[in-house]
Amino acid sequence: MDGRLTLGALVLALAAWIGAVLIAWPTYNGMNHATGVVAACADAALHGEAPGLPRGESFLGTLYFPPIPLLVAGAHRLGMSWHAALRWVNLAGMLALIIAVAMAGQSLGGSGVSFTVALSLLLVSFPFMAASIAGRADPWAAAFSIGALAAWCRDPRRRGWLAPALAAASWLIKATSFTVPLAVLLSSAAPGARRAAGPFAARFFAAVAAGVVLTIPWHGPGWYADVLHTLAFAPPNITTPLRGPFELLRYLASLGELAVAAGLAIVYLTGEWSRGRPVRPFAIASLALTVLVMANRGSDHNHLLELTALGAVGAGMWAERATRREAVLGMALVLIVVTGAAWRETQAAVRAARAPEARRENVLAAVRGESGPVLAEDALIPLAAGLRPEISDASTLRSEIGRGEPRATAIVERIQARHYGLIVLDENLELQKDRWYRDFQFGAAARDAMLSRYVAAGESDGFWLYRPRSAVNGAP
Repeated sequence: MDGRLTLGALVLALAAWIGAVLIAWPTYNGMNHATGVVAACADAALHGEAPGLPRGESFLGTLYFPPIPLLVAGAHRLGMSWHAALRWVNLAGMLALIIAVAMAGQSLGGSGVSFTVALSLLLVSFPFMAASIAGRADPWAAAFSIGALAAWCRDPRRRGWLAPALAAASWLIKATSFTVPLAVLLSSAAPGARRAAGPFAARFFAAVAAGVVLTIPWHGPGWYADVLHTLAFAPPNITTPLRGPFELLRYLASLGELAVAAGLAIVYLTGEWSRGRPVRPFAIASLALTVLVMANRGSDHNHLLELTALGAVGAGMWAERATRREAVLGMALVLIVVTGAAWRETQAAVRAARAPEARRENVLAAVRGESGPVLAEDALIPLAAGLRPEISDASTLRSEIGRGEPRATAIVERIQARHYGLIVLDENLELQKDRWYRDFQFGAAARDAMLSRYVAAGESDGFWLYRPRSAVNGAP
């Protein structure tokens, strides 16, 4: 395939991605309660607190490891608003992922053709676009994981430190980003590969230990232990085994760019070109972990980012090896889906930016005007209003209330005592009382307390406001 033919697709994809990011940048679009968790943990770090440590009264349950919240905390300390800090740290992660995808293609023997095809499909893909404005840890975790794949391809015998160090960095950012170690374990079944697995494991764990030691001054080891304990014994929501594979099929059926990238990548991964290359066990491990994570009802498209990047790399490598006849069909498919996805994503960004609630001016004004304590499902709302959040993650709050964790149960007691002058929720409490706020966010105990002690006081910028019953229309 002639690289010049795909250059137009790359230019279009790059323009669509930059445009979507610029349009969303001044708004809060793409930021939700999960983004608020990162900000809440960053705020706690700046106050000498952290998940898993006894200091402080706020509930700081989280599924995020320290590095990204610490980066956000550093950006905020430099003078950025919480909104800007989250945006810049997230954008840096996306740029790192773009570089990692290019490096992975090059390490597999790709040239300009693979580069343009891979980035064209990646930049306009829905998971990549959504992650670009989300403010989470996933971009950095995916970037280090794909970077570790690139390093492994350059050092197939795994004699160096780069691949295990990048794999460790990925895991230290996101607890479920365990793709490279799992891929090494899978590849150790091949003849002659078992001997190299031991040194890799030793270097990986040494790099993990070094990463933990480097961040201990800001939080101690309790943060890591708390996240691992929550994942193992109190995960948010329920797990349905069939949800994982069917979610992947749903995204493939709904989004043409993902379907084309996946199809071309499968052809490459099952062909002779990839035989004996690290990309095969990496693909199996990435798919297995994604299906496992997506089985939890609370998981979302952010967990598809690594697999999306890998699919783009595989599609680029297919284009590199395609015959002239195959290249014509491949080029047509790539141009069609890139054009369609670029239009879809930019239109969605424009519509969202024009929405009255995009800048959250009204809900932030309501929080600033409240004289009493405020409880918000999205921790970024009180932070943006100049307050400290009462909770970090309402989904882990539900889990920890069930375990009797003191700071979690204290939140329920404060709700029952009408301690909060204002509660800000993402959903209508009455309509969601038997689903969202029972099974996922807050939990049944907190939900029942809010229903009995608080009453709806209006909607603002898409958020639902609740005030104590005695403070609204004289209600008892």
